[in-house]
Amino acid sequence: MPGKQYGIRFKKGKERWLDLSGTWDAQIRKQMEYLPEKTFFNYMASAMFNGMISPVSPYKICAVIYYQGESDVGHPNRYALEFRALVNDWRKSWKEKQLPIIYVQLAGFSDGNIKKQGTQWAEFREVQRQAMEIENTAMIQAYDVGEYNDLHPMDKKTLGMRAALAVHKLVYGEKEECTGPQVRKIILDRDKRVYAVFDQPLQTGSKKDGCELVSEVELRKANGDYKRAYVTVDGNEICAWLSDGEEPTGIRYAWKDCPMNICLYGKRGLPVIPFIKEWGRDAIYTGKICETDR
Repeated sequence: MPGKQYGIRFKKGKERWLDLSGTWDAQIRKQMEYLPEKTFFNYMASAMFNGMISPVSPYKICAVIYYQGESDVGHPNRYALEFRALVNDWRKSWKEKQLPIIYVQLAGFSDGNIKKQGTQWAEFREVQRQAMEIENTAMIQAYDVGEYNDLHPMDKKTLGMRAALAVHKLVYGEKEECTGPQVRKIILDRDKRVYAVFDQPLQTGSKKDGCELVSEVELRKANGDYKRAYVTVDGNEICAWLSDGEEPTGIRYAWKDCPMNICLYGKRGLPVIPFIKEWGRDAIYTGKICETDR
């Protein structure tokens, strides 16, 4: 995988590293017989439940922390129904109608391609965000600790700490936020600037030329293409505009398979939840603004 080191580290005596990258001269000395096809029961309906969930359902638990979704990226609409069914079934199995379900939004990953990224994973994260509507659930953001070249990123501690915040809130009643800022309102003004208003105050990285370095904020042009926006941050809102003065027809944030330059956070260092909002060029102004609720 691009960007990863491959080698053998020897620790006996003086530590040394044998680099395994590059072209190797190899010969086939022995070819083993093909293994017979196996039945992967974990891919069959109810197999995972029967082998791993049902045996522990008689025991009392206080919450569930769930991290899965990579294999479902190709069918987000179906996943929306499946995840709700999963939550309902687990609560039924444990006879807990309000069993707290804490789930992890997919981490960033782009199959080793850092330059030409798609948006399939971003679209799937949106389906996961919508699942926050399920009562007594919490979503943990992970897109900012992902790696474009590793499906299972190395940073597990950050996710563990964020999951702990959710447990403290849902299980132990702590009032502090356990989820990053979420956009609540989009405003387009007559100066062709877009304001995104969030439910929490924002924290950012460094500043340059009076604008925040928020490279993952993009505005949609009239032709449908997205372009990096100029951005300022004030309290719980951002203001974004295009350098050429064109009127935007949409805004999105961290809308990539693996966003790389994340610097918008909220309370407790939790990242802003990715979002997208689009509208037509015939937006109707009310006074000085056109207002569109998410």
